[in-house]
Amino acid sequence: IEAEEGVAAASPVVYPKGLLVSSGSPEGSAVMLKAVIPEREARVTSISARMASGSFKALERAADAPAGIVLGRDLAEELGVAVGDRVRLVVPSVRLSPFGAAPRARTFEVAGTFSSGYYIYDASWGFITLQEGQALLGIGDAAQAVEVRVREPDRAGEVAARLEKNLASLFRITTWQELNKPLFSAFKVEKLFMFL
Repeated sequence: IEAEEGVAAASPVVYPKGLLVSSGSPEGSAVMLKAVIPEREARVTSISARMASGSFKALERAADAPAGIVLGRDLAEELGVAVGDRVRLVVPSVRLSPFGAAPRARTFEVAGTFSSGYYIYDASWGFITLQEGQALLGIGDAAQAVEVRVREPDRAGEVAARLEKNLASLFRITTWQELNKPLFSAFKVEKLFMFL
């Protein structure tokens, strides 16, 4: 994918969903996680440049240290946690235990918080490493998607068409315009009403 003309970077990701619980918020908060390779994510998105505290690179830990998690600033506030605090993540995928089916759970240490400027992301998203996401979902060495950054965002459709020609049998390709169609439609309606 990165060899394709117009592509700046690509990164494999998985998207676990779950419930984050902390000592300050035992009822927990729903979270949408993006499991990434931190160095690749920094080339595909600008999230590492939007850190409010801590470090995005601190997601990667030594084998004997707790796994790291980066949370949206508003989500961290709702949970009452800061850098260095621990949270427990419970995901709906189950594993078999001697007592029957049990949800997968894991303890993480907050490595940082980010502020994207969009409340919906800052209040419900977090980042973990790709390996942690794969283990939580029990999918082995696989990814659910490959995110791509193009050199010229307005030409994403052209790059997608070339990728589709070469990779159509392996991937379903969607551009940022298609992913954000409802948002653009809302802007169009808002613009019309403002004009009226």
